[in-house]
Amino acid sequence: MGEMLLTISEAARVLGVSAQTVRVWADSGKLPTTRTEAGSMRLFQRNDVESYAARRSHRDDEAA
Repeated sequence: MGEMLLTISEAARVLGVSAQTVRVWADSGKLPTTRTEAGSMRLFQRNDVESYAARRSHRDDEAA
């Protein structure tokens, strides 16, 4: 079975940030993304989003 893909809004909800923040992370290469064939929509693999969320959480825990 293929990977579950998330829209930018869904990825933002999982990460607890705005869609704009997800765009910035994707543009900077911090969060892997792919685009639809037409190139008009960014899609994110759920496991990439969850892994990124875990890394951010781990950094937040270390800073506390």
